[in-house]
Amino acid sequence: MPGGLTMRNKSLEFLVVICTVVGIWFPIGNMLACNKERASTDISSSRPGASVPRVVFTNVPKSSEKGGPDSRGEITGRVEGLATPEHCKVVLYTHTDAWYVQPLVSDPLTEIQSDGTWSNWTHLGRRYAALVVKSGFQPPAKTQTLPPVGEQVLAVGQTPGT
Repeated sequence: MPGGLTMRNKSLEFLVVICTVVGIWFPIGNMLACNKERASTDISSSRPGASVPRVVFTNVPKSSEKGGPDSRGEITGRVEGLATPEHCKVVLYTHTDAWYVQPLVSDPLTEIQSDGTWSNWTHLGRRYAALVVKSGFQPPAKTQTLPPVGEQVLAVGQTPGT
């Protein structure tokens, strides 16, 4: 092809353009791929070769600039593509000036039901995140960046408040 581009490079270039417009990326191995299906999930990823868990938000609280201990909302969702939900938990975060674990530092793990659904309350913020983690995961109480997908974190989903 002219300009040294192969068909594969053209396809990747097209994917980059589409994903840049849509704004939804998730890593697969050493590459980035685009998730065009659900705009409310910004990141959903897993290790290559494993079943690919994905976070889907079904109810998201309103957006709040300040949040704080006196603000609350319900957040619900489901995890798709998880073979053994009984061995995993969801860790929720809300973002104002940083990411804060939810609903409480002393109670950071949310149960995943056998059908993959989960539900909890959260303090309000501008953005919300749900991490699918192995049962022994110890989440940081406050962080500037969410824990990445790796050995203990199987998937990460983010969404803005409504």
